[in-house]
This record gives sequence, structure tokens and C-alpha cells, in this order.
Amino acid sequence: MLSPEKPAKKSMTKEGKGVKSSPAKNADSPRWQKRRPAAGLLCLLPMMALSAAVLAAPGVPSGWEGWLSLLAVWGIFNFGFARILSTGKVEKWRSFFFIGVSFSFIFYFLSFVREYAALFASQMEFRSGDPVCHLVLPFLVVPAILSGEIFYPGRMTGSFGSVSFMFLAWLVAFLTLGRAFCGWGCFFGGFDEAFSRLRRKPLIKKIPRILLDFPFVILFFFIILSAAYLWPVYCDVLCPFKAVFEPGRLFSGDFFLLVLSVILFVLLAVVFPLLTGKRCLCSFFCHLGAVQSLGSRLVPFYVEIDSRKCKNCEKCFDNCPVMAIEGGEVKRVKEDICVRCGRCVDNCPSGAISFRLKGVPLGKKSETPKILFLYAAFTFMVAFGGRICAGALEKMLIWLF
Repeated sequence: MLSPEKPAKKSMTKEGKGVKSSPAKNADSPRWQKRRPAAGLLCLLPMMALSAAVLAAPGVPSGWEGWLSLLAVWGIFNFGFARILSTGKVEKWRSFFFIGVSFSFIFYFLSFVREYAALFASQMEFRSGDPVCHLVLPFLVVPAILSGEIFYPGRMTGSFGSVSFMFLAWLVAFLTLGRAFCGWGCFFGGFDEAFSRLRRKPLIKKIPRILLDFPFVILFFFIILSAAYLWPVYCDVLCPFKAVFEPGRLFSGDFFLLVLSVILFVLLAVVFPLLTGKRCLCSFFCHLGAVQSLGSRLVPFYVEIDSRKCKNCEKCFDNCPVMAIEGGEVKRVKEDICVRCGRCVDNCPSGAISFRLKGVPLGKKSETPKILFLYAAFTFMVAFGGRICAGALEKMLIWLF
């Protein structure tokens, strides 16, 4: 909760009269907020066009429920983007949409299961027509290279969730966002983020940083298994999201694997985030995050701390949800871990942290890197999450009317 503003202090003039000093302006507030209010609208217009294009790309709806859902989602997302532009605060609205997309996906996906009467079907029967999950993509590459075939019972082309479409979307995210995809585009990441924000003060504060390397262990281990069995073994054995998105396992003879998925999901997405205030599933377990971290070195956007302004208050170090900030006298943001959520940028009391664009000197103050990054990240959020929210809302309207 924000504390009320303190009254301005009085300063004495030469004549001895008390004069109220005006509060200092926030150096990190958007330029258009201070000088040109119309510039905020000009920055919003491209996002309005981009969001409309990506929402309509999979195809226009046939009924009024679909049209109303798309228009509502388009309006809500653009309202949030407008608030980011007007306030200069990124993390609040990003988190709102990021969490909302994840929980909308539960409703949308389970309604899809119900619609096709697959709740009591076996896992293989259901997945034969299932849109491809982006988490499986790293485990399809090596078997495809070795055998020349894609061993996954999903659509190869011709749909929004086909193997070819998801692979192309992931490749674009890898090159343009890197690890930022984990904070803006992944519709699974909102679960551990939601529970990590419930407690204001974590019960467990000291977490070994070596845990940040564990996703690479999972990645390489299951790549080897996938190559040996020519099958994405991770999806059948260890994926914690099976507990939420494949309830049919309960009736298909995979009871042990279902229990394992439930335990992993509850611990990594609920219990540990509640205790630590960190995104534990994303940071310490998710193999796709390890892959995306490799692309973070290639993307042009990053977050940097200006050591000349830093007051060593440790606020960024304590509050980073993915432990991307290294402590000490000189703070440094590890760009291969940072998800560019904006929490440290928004909450730094000295304005020492900012979004940067590679090649631009640190001393040059500009909102351009931040705006360019927001265009890229928010477009991905609308492309993946907006369509999910629209689908969930459409299903709800159909059931109601």
C-alpha cells in the first residue's frame, strides 16, 4: 500500500520568511507526462493497431459472443498499456495481465476438454488433436534432427497452435525478448507469480543461488532422454502443469504420474512462492527459462543499474522475483536471468535502474528503450494471452446466453 505523501518542508529565505519548497519531480516519469501529454496518445496508437492485428490474426469470430470478447479484451489490454504510458509504472499492469492470462487459460483449456468430451479419454487420444504446448519445443528438436520427423501427436500446420506456428513464435520470442518471454509471454508463469505476491514479507529470505542452475540440469537430462526414446519424455513424466491441464490422466492409468504432477505444482507454484516471495517454478525448475536465458545475450533490451545513483538500499535485491540482481556494494542485473518485469525499475527510490537499449550510453537519459521494449513485450502478451482471455470470455458468454 502506498503511504500518503508527506507535506513539503519549509525552507527559509534571506528575509526569514518560510516558503514551501515544491516536491521534486520524478526524474523517471515519462517525458510526455511532463512536457507533451499528446505524445502519450501517439505512443498508444501503434499498440492499438498491433494488438488489433495479432488478436484478429488466427481468424475473425463467427458469432456475436466472439466479437464482443475480442473487442472487450482489446479495450482492456490497451487501457492497461495507456496506464503504463501515463504513469510510467510497468510492473503493476504487467503483473495484472500476466496473472489474469494464466488463470483464464485454466478456464479456456478445461472448457476445450469438456467440449470435446475428452475428460475421460486417455492422454494419447486427447493429445492427438491438442494444440502444441511451447514447453515441449526444446525436446522436439534433437529427435527431429536424428530421425527427420516430429514425434508429437499434434497438428503440424494450419492452426494457431500447430507445431510450425508455435516453433516460429518461440523463435521470434527467443531473438526479440529472451528471458523476458518468461515475464510477459508465457501463460504458465502467472501461477507462481500470483502466489509469490500474496505475502508482503517472505518467511524464507536466504535462498541458495545455485538453484538457479537446476533448470539447465533438467533441460540437458531430458534432451538426452528425448533423443534416446525419440519422444518428449519430460511432458509425460515431470511436467507439473499436467496436474491442472490434463485431468484425464486420472482415468487413463497414469495415477502415479498425476500425483507427481500435483505435488510438483503445489510445491513449486504455490507453497514455495508463498514462503519465499520468488517465482520458484520459473526460476528453479522451468527448462524453457534456461533456453530463453541463452537468447537474452542476443536481444537489444536489458535492465541496468547506474552505480552513480545507486544508494545501496538493497530494495531491488530483496524484491526481485527471479533473483536476477547480484548484491554487494555494486549491484548488477544478470540479463540472462532477468525477466524484465519492471519491478526494480518502478520501485527504485533513487531512480538508478532503467530499461536500456544496447549501444546507447548509460548517461543518456531517454524513454525510447523502454517504449520500444514495451511494444515488443506487450505485443507478445496480447498475441498469446489476449487470445486466451478472449476465448475464455467467449466460452463464458456462450454458456450464459
